[in-house]
Amino acid sequence: MKEVTKEQFKEIYFKLGGGAATGWDLEYWNEFFEDEKIPGMKYLLEEPETSKHARMMIVTDYDMNEYRLFFLTEESEESLFDFPDKSCDRPDHRQATRASDGRSLGEGISEMEKKELPCCGLADARHVIELPHVYQFDFDLFQCGQCARYWVYAWRGVGGWEETTTGDAEKMQALGNNELRVFMKEWARTSFD
Repeated sequence: MKEVTKEQFKEIYFKLGGGAATGWDLEYWNEFFEDEKIPGMKYLLEEPETSKHARMMIVTDYDMNEYRLFFLTEESEESLFDFPDKSCDRPDHRQATRASDGRSLGEGISEMEKKELPCCGLADARHVIELPHVYQFDFDLFQCGQCARYWVYAWRGVGGWEETTTGDAEKMQALGNNELRVFMKEWARTSFD
């Protein structure tokens, strides 16, 4: 990666980012980059290696005071969060069973784990899917093992729970990467307003 000016970074962001269809639009730029929220941040860029490297990614690294913009292929983006050891027992997050009341219980990408949930207190919860990072938040979808409600855990230095509907949880599991990023931007806007 090479260090570039903010203007060069911005030029690539708008030229190759994909705009509103991918969530890398003017609104996102203005929210996080236009006004210097953190003085002294460096802008690093790795331009696409090939025409297949069309998936733009941005990492904000506060420890290094850097914004890093780079591009992945569709395949490399799909496998970004795969476990390195394919032999582990990681069920496909789209498999599902049904609770006694008919609501979907996602198999998740991990075993049940104890979580302090707003619905049932300390309860078993299943991590259903890691969601795209939007607005500098890390989102994960969980489902309560007791009442089958879906919760999104939003983390940005400090974490918190936000309930989501079964319909939205199913969309989060079914949408592809770009569509999911756009959906999560809208979901976050309406959930946190």
